[in-house]
Amino acid sequence: MIPNEVFFFKPDRLYSGQPKQEFANDHQIANSKEGETEMLFHVTWEFIDNSETGQKRSLQLFSKWQPGPGQFQAFYGFADGGGGVALIEASSVSDLAKTMAPWTPFLRFTTRPILPIRESAEISGAAAAWRDTQ
Repeated sequence: MIPNEVFFFKPDRLYSGQPKQEFANDHQIANSKEGETEMLFHVTWEFIDNSETGQKRSLQLFSKWQPGPGQFQAFYGFADGGGGVALIEASSVSDLAKTMAPWTPFLRFTTRPILPIRESAEISGAAAAWRDTQ
């Protein structure tokens, strides 16, 4: 069942209300090459080295870092300072790995591909319908 009200995140806005076609394919980027679909990943991380030296080194590198090739759609640190969360669009798992690679000495990552809720609900509904026929 799809809720009556759905929230849609865009990098600078939060939309509330009924789903609209313009948000149905949020995982596709307008500037992507024709026929190329971007994937959206939910990425969390925890710091491996919480020492003062480790923090200073990672902050020094972070101040010079240019993210990519994945594009950050949301980027937050946890209030307790233990890690953070991001929504990253990437054209491949390889591009996601390249985006995270500079930080592997400092961070432990967990990544999950995600879908807009309407698409996820439709897939779940189709799977349930198939199971009912078996």
